[in-house]
Amino acid sequence: MTSAISAQVLKSRTFQEPWDADMVLVNGDILTVDSTDSVQEAVAVKDGIIGEVGTNDEISERIGRSTEVVDLKGKAATPGIIDSHLHLMIYGEQDLLYVNLRPPVTSIRDIQQVVKEAASKTPKGEWIEGYGYIMNLEEGKLPEKYELDPVSPDNPVFLTSMDGHYGSCNQYALDEAGIDANFPDPPTGGVIVRDKNRNPTGLFYNHIAMNLVRRLIPKHTTEEYKKCLFYAYEDHIAAGITSYHAALVAGEERYNAYKEIDLQSEMRASIYYMSETLKDVDHAVNTIKPFSGKMVRFAGWKLQTDGTFLTAYTYNPHNGVTHTMANWTSKNLKEGILQLHKTGYQVKVHVVGDKAIDMTLDAIEYAVKSAPRKDPRHRLEHLIIPTDDALKRIAQNNIVVSYQPAMIYFGGEEAINLYGEERAQRFVRLRTLLDMGVTVCINTDSPTSKTYKPQLTLYSAVTRKTLRGMDFFPKEKISIQEALRCYTINGAYASFEDDIKGSIEKGKLADFVIWSHNMYKIRPERLLRMEAEMTIIGGVIKYRKDGTRITVHKGTQ
Repeated sequence: MTSAISAQVLKSRTFQEPWDADMVLVNGDILTVDSTDSVQEAVAVKDGIIGEVGTNDEISERIGRSTEVVDLKGKAATPGIIDSHLHLMIYGEQDLLYVNLRPPVTSIRDIQQVVKEAASKTPKGEWIEGYGYIMNLEEGKLPEKYELDPVSPDNPVFLTSMDGHYGSCNQYALDEAGIDANFPDPPTGGVIVRDKNRNPTGLFYNHIAMNLVRRLIPKHTTEEYKKCLFYAYEDHIAAGITSYHAALVAGEERYNAYKEIDLQSEMRASIYYMSETLKDVDHAVNTIKPFSGKMVRFAGWKLQTDGTFLTAYTYNPHNGVTHTMANWTSKNLKEGILQLHKTGYQVKVHVVGDKAIDMTLDAIEYAVKSAPRKDPRHRLEHLIIPTDDALKRIAQNNIVVSYQPAMIYFGGEEAINLYGEERAQRFVRLRTLLDMGVTVCINTDSPTSKTYKPQLTLYSAVTRKTLRGMDFFPKEKISIQEALRCYTINGAYASFEDDIKGSIEKGKLADFVIWSHNMYKIRPERLLRMEAEMTIIGGVIKYRKDGTRITVHKGTQ
């Protein structure tokens, strides 16, 4: 479903000649990401919209007394980065609402110390929530009740891993939830880890199992979640991100926070509401009211067919925890996607294993055939090990693929160890999909990943090098021009907004990033040292790096 801001409205806004710009960018390399990837010298902005793109001489004609003149001093400007899979609210939650377990916390010993300190400040009986522990802790295992009980005897504790798919709790929390040796395991989609006597160890795999405990934690308020968004804006805008897709909005309190923050939002947001089960789908369709604000809009729905690397639903065994666990039955997934498809909005689905991918494609094809509509533009997120046949079906159905190339950097070797070389070759198949005509957007998945900054994502797409220096199936490399396109106009396309943003063209929103280096001209390794020096959203400077050579003045000088 298209954006509330109509392209016709923007492009039909002709300014009566002669007109003066509110802002101009001059003396730079304007990487437009238009249909020919043209590079221009300057751009003029009026009322938050791009009014003209061209040479310095052409754009200088638009400078009036009150025009804000941004002299790029030869630096490069691109469209604003669109992070099409981001958990911005969680970025704030991990600092404001939870005990932060991200690095430099790198061991269970560190976790114990952090939890012990939190317990000393928390009244007895109140919950302690933690977020962000890494999977490769120094002890080679994940925290369980055995490590948490000694440091939190008087409080229920629940800790969530950085990727959001694993949870750890103490015995107090297990008792509160009534989970013991006789407690039934989830019928699908989650694992309660148990010892040889079936006693729960306090470790859970996947949301469905984790929610057996998390449902007891008092809900945070809409106001608290709004504060989390405000907290997160500054860092992300400074990184050059002007728009994002809120990839997993779970619960009405979070949803209402986005809805209420619209006019105060510093960034443009397209949000996707999360459902875990068919019952959740029924509830969401009947209670969640889509909206389209100036800065924030409802874009669609989110489901998760399987879990992570370790719990990928695959045809053949892998070296993770289990390969036989999907979050949905095939029947329920078909019913759920059909119900969401009928609302007229997009459905984006988290898929990892090859069997999960095929099951999801079956469900999407079933929905589209049962209730045909023009260009539903459904999405697959992550798409870790698809088969060649799955890629053909994706192309045939005009499905958008949402990739996180930095997974190569941090997890390339892990993919080989888990799945074997044959299946690992299917990991982030950018070159193949682009050559097939599939629209691919790239993003970070922060903070469930290790960085929210675009540089590593671009670098990984272009080089496919891992942290340890391995060339990870380099035949799937793409050019920097293609990578930037995946990060801008393709991200806009993925949310039906390519008519209003994602490239620097007349009639589109004036969202720009000015970089320390021209990414088209530098060696790939230098992408990691490239910095955003200025971020402009709607023709307003939202971030300016201290010490930048870029100058700003009023009118002609």
